[in-house]
Amino acid sequence: MPEPGMKLKFKKHNRSLRVPFIVYADFESFIEPIHTCQPDPNTSYTKQYQKHTPSSFCYYIKCFSDDVYKHEPVSYVAESDDVNVAGRFVETLEAHVKKIYRQFKFPESMIFTKVDEKRYKRETKCHICLVMIVLEITATLREDLEEQHTMAAS
Repeated sequence: MPEPGMKLKFKKHNRSLRVPFIVYADFESFIEPIHTCQPDPNTSYTKQYQKHTPSSFCYYIKCFSDDVYKHEPVSYVAESDDVNVAGRFVETLEAHVKKIYRQFKFPESMIFTKVDEKRYKRETKCHICLVMIVLEITATLREDLEEQHTMAAS
């Protein structure tokens, strides 16, 4: 942990790229006791005492911008004879992800407007470099203001 009053700065802006999609998922399960014999105390073991059997799931795929992609949460509740809820989750999510991939295979043609394309071709620095320049200028201005404030106070 940093010492009290210590300032931390983030410098690796090239690692601050926004991810286009994130998946939030949750399962509900029935918990069943596991009846086992006593393990050997002379060896290492993990005592299993209950089994989680999935009964339903819900997931939500969130895009960095709702203007680019928005979809309602997907939920599933198992029928009484359905024992493969986890498998259905994987199949459903995989189909959803493939659909998104097909939709955004060439994202620049879907996201860029003509104005964006002209601006992109005109730029000489990437957006991360521009952010770094703005952050450096802001930090310099902040330091200058703090120095002026200190000088004015003394």
